[in-house]
Amino acid sequence: MEDFLTLEGIIGLALLTLVELVLVVDNALVVILQCKPLPENQRRLIERLGLIQGAVVRIILLTALSWLTALTAPIGIIENVLGLSISYNELISLVGGLVLMWIAIKHYNDLGMYHHHMRSKKTPSPALILIQILGVNLIFSLDSVLSAIGTVDSYPIMVTAVMISVLVLLTSVGKISRIIESNPNLKVFALSLVFLIGGFLFAEGLGAHIEKNQLYAAMGFGLFVQVAYMRKRTRLYADPEMKKRIEPLKEALNEADSL
Repeated sequence: MEDFLTLEGIIGLALLTLVELVLVVDNALVVILQCKPLPENQRRLIERLGLIQGAVVRIILLTALSWLTALTAPIGIIENVLGLSISYNELISLVGGLVLMWIAIKHYNDLGMYHHHMRSKKTPSPALILIQILGVNLIFSLDSVLSAIGTVDSYPIMVTAVMISVLVLLTSVGKISRIIESNPNLKVFALSLVFLIGGFLFAEGLGAHIEKNQLYAAMGFGLFVQVAYMRKRTRLYADPEMKKRIEPLKEALNEADSL
């Protein structure tokens, strides 16, 4: 409980919740696409079950990886075979950091590509959809869980951030997805944070000690720049003359994205 009462804990929870929320929206959009073939009376229930399933998967992975990162003794088989003294903590930091940076780059390249998902010609059963969603949740949970481990040291704060993001999503998934779809720079910002956290994890795996406060300062500055940009963009669109000039360019870019 003390973790939530410190300034570092409060800042860590706020920043991690923001990152988790943007990342889990990505997951939710794919879950919603998976549920499209279902009848309307079943779709909403399966969507919610899929999102709850995602939260459970995240917490299980988070618990397992948090336990492994607490093991600081060298891994025997690696030490005996390769002669390298490396612990589970260092291994997860090294591999997790590389995975996070790869995921950030891959998602950045895939921005706006949701419409390319294949659609089934016949209606599958809800049980089959849930099994497919489980695979999606396992894949999408990696960046969420590794980001949590790289951002804060407190397990309760990690779980709280994941639960808050999922609860917010369950109550307002449509509104949040519309905000992020209309502000793609938010997704780019979140992916930049994921890449930064990946680099931080990788550096820790190599033995470099970086204070969490330095990570928070970088994330906070990025958030400040993002908010300033969004306010400026809102003011520009509020000007009818400027909006008239921007709209043709926006339409041309949307047409290029759909090719």
